[in-house]
Amino acid sequence: MGNAVRASNHVCGPFLNLRGLLAGVSAAALMALSTGTTKAAEWMGATSTDWMNASNWNGGVIPVGQAVSIASAAVPAQDEAVLGVTGPVSTSAGNTLVGVSGSPAGILTIQNGSSLTSLSARIGQGIGSNGIVTVTGSGSQWNISGGTFAIGLSGDGILNIENGGQVTTGGAGTQLGINATALGTLNVSSRGLLQTQALRGSIFGASQANFDDGILRATAVNATFISGFPSLNSTCSPAG
Repeated sequence: MGNAVRASNHVCGPFLNLRGLLAGVSAAALMALSTGTTKAAEWMGATSTDWMNASNWNGGVIPVGQAVSIASAAVPAQDEAVLGVTGPVSTSAGNTLVGVSGSPAGILTIQNGSSLTSLSARIGQGIGSNGIVTVTGSGSQWNISGGTFAIGLSGDGILNIENGGQVTTGGAGTQLGINATALGTLNVSSRGLLQTQALRGSIFGASQANFDDGILRATAVNATFISGFPSLNSTCSPAG
């Protein structure tokens, strides 16, 4: 069964397999997050949900290495941007924003073994925004190379990692529910994997992290790898 962990800054080792619920609200100094100055490619969803269809982006060009903004589309049924509609696709983006302002939600799904590499990322950017990202299926990956990965900056942000999907952050770690108006939710299930330098609960907003046969892996030695959650009641067991 492994050892029970009941402290928000207690780590079972560099590789964790957590089952249970982390939830809480905390207050701390607000960290600076880079916004970037390059105009973002905007998701329009004019033709379909396919990321790789140029007509779905403003300007009619598929963004490569460019900042990306995914919010509610011109066609509501196509709010969701899907990377890997028919099979594996690999691409890159700059600062990636999912859920910028207002509703309905901006939605991004990475599936079918596809890979997206982003310079930085935020889900639920502005006040009143809703953003949902799902990384699902074996080989499906979202790699975020820099900055603090924000799940709920000023709005509601949800990240689902499931069915063997993987998310890796290479910057300062993963932060949930940053500003007072934010709600950040992390769901990792069915051998989904989050690799990050740190997992932090809310600063001024609210946050919740749920692990159900999900894997959390530390990418660096960090005495406060998990912080900002007033209570932690999970089971740590060897990775399978």
